[in-house]
Amino acid sequence: MLNDNRCSRKHAAILLEENGVFVENLNPKNKTYIHGQEIQKFALIPGTEIQCGDTSLFFQLEIFETPAPKLQSVGKASKSKNTAQSQGIKPFHIILGLVIAAFAGLLLMDEEKVDNDIQFRNEESIAEEITETFKRKQELETQYYSSGKDSRQYLEAEANYLRGFREYREANYNRAISYFSAALSLYPQHELADRYLKQAHRKREEEIQYTLGMANSLKEKAQYKKAISYYRHVMILVNDNSSLAYKEAQSLLEECQLKLKGGF
Repeated sequence: MLNDNRCSRKHAAILLEENGVFVENLNPKNKTYIHGQEIQKFALIPGTEIQCGDTSLFFQLEIFETPAPKLQSVGKASKSKNTAQSQGIKPFHIILGLVIAAFAGLLLMDEEKVDNDIQFRNEESIAEEITETFKRKQELETQYYSSGKDSRQYLEAEANYLRGFREYREANYNRAISYFSAALSLYPQHELADRYLKQAHRKREEEIQYTLGMANSLKEKAQYKKAISYYRHVMILVNDNSSLAYKEAQSLLEECQLKLKGGF
């Protein structure tokens, strides 16, 4: 349960599956995001940031080492089904073991084709490799927390980034730029805030040029009222009265106003 008005009652689910841990979005209206990117289903690793509404969650994994499983002799496969199940051995595993043993026997029948350097991994070596993999993941998690991303300053920066990202999606580029800049002032290493700040500037410049072009076209057609509204929009987008683009739009707007007054 999250105290977040932007979260749905059933917003997302954490799924533990055979091939890993996943987060899945449950609501088609209120989306779930991973590091700012919308997802439907996503595989989690330690340190993954999950965003639901205004809330950021960080996935962690605690590893409990268990003894490596003991190898079972193929000769024991002849035991009854009940005995095998009582030892935690599934019939499928017994059949698989017999198939592997038979295959190995066929290879040994033709010694000329066998490469003595090939080594088949047993269950013990596989278990050790899995343990080492989890240890490496824990090291990555430790690096993540040492980077300062668990600090209050980073969390405030992340909150500003999320607000900026919502404004960016709504094409409110000035607001987005303001939030992304605030995020970077709190946490200068915030890569997503830096990336989207640059994109927001680029998108805003594209919109300014397009709107200015529309305004000029309307002015040439003597549609001065419509042209004035477009010039005003340019000035709002620029949001800097010392900018040349702002001054140009303002000058053209005033020209259109004079032509309306003169009845041209």
